[in-house]
Amino acid sequence: MDYSSTDLYFNNDAGNVLRLKQSGEITWTPQTSFVSLSDADFKSAYVGGCYHPRIGLAAPVHLPHGAALKKVTWYFDDSSPENAYLQLSARSFAGTGGGLAMSMHSWNGISLTYCPGSAECSRWVPMAVENNLETYELGLCVPEVDFDNRAVRIEYTVTKPH
Repeated sequence: MDYSSTDLYFNNDAGNVLRLKQSGEITWTPQTSFVSLSDADFKSAYVGGCYHPRIGLAAPVHLPHGAALKKVTWYFDDSSPENAYLQLSARSFAGTGGGLAMSMHSWNGISLTYCPGSAECSRWVPMAVENNLETYELGLCVPEVDFDNRAVRIEYTVTKPH
């Protein structure tokens, strides 16, 4: 069979992803996906500004290079009178110059600015992943009692192949 007059398609379960046109032009369909971290992914760690009676937890976040972060959603149960927060940090390979990409807070069991309720908290995060420059980490500062961290879901879109 002669394929010289047809375009080539590379697919995934969601449909066409990459198309190599006969002319040599390559087109790409943006793909949205998710990374989820369960409570088991978080380990005890230093989280800036987190002091007793709260504890710091951290988990590395591995996302595709060039991915555009869209939204972070934090699932938790909070009946503690203490404050809790989540922060997404970017850190250079040298371990310096890390910047805070975003943060969300639960204040005394009541959600604040970015949280619609004490069971789920979402925030839009307009940022692009630069794996050639930085690593990423989620840090939690949560009460030692009466707080149950369930999961964090990060939504992202890959707009082109890298």
